[in-house]
Amino acid sequence: MRNARDMIKAHKPSIFAVVEPRVSDRIAQRIVKKLSLSKVHIVDLIGFVDGIWIAWDDQDVAVDVIFSSQQVVHCVVKYGVTDLFVLIVIYASLTLKACKRLWLSFKEFAESNNLHWAIAGEFNDVLLMTEKFDGRRPSISRCRLFHDMISSYRLLDLGFQGSPYTW
Repeated sequence: MRNARDMIKAHKPSIFAVVEPRVSDRIAQRIVKKLSLSKVHIVDLIGFVDGIWIAWDDQDVAVDVIFSSQQVVHCVVKYGVTDLFVLIVIYASLTLKACKRLWLSFKEFAESNNLHWAIAGEFNDVLLMTEKFDGRRPSISRCRLFHDMISSYRLLDLGFQGSPYTW
């Protein structure tokens, strides 16, 4: 919690997202109130698994949550007078079958609108086997499937800055 507050204070984001917070919804509401962002959307946890939080400052941006599920939240973000884009925050399932459903939903979403979109969050997949540091090695076929999905939707991996682990 303190790290989130410090990041918000230092960088002053208009939108802040957390995936897999591992706290109950009741505690989530209390935590988000302390983040000094005026609005919030919380995807309920299943036990202490999954979960997506999106908080934003409604003085800077207007956010309209248009779809929300255990794996993904789609928001239309309006900033400035006429500028719009879609923000998709994900916490993808570990099961390939559920991931494929999620990836198919991107295709359906892309075909249904012409807005620019950005995806942030946790795919729970890697493009290259070298991106996995500990634990069980990813399968080459799963890496290929993930690569094919990213390529087919013309997504760009912007990488990350900082620790590869956030726990």
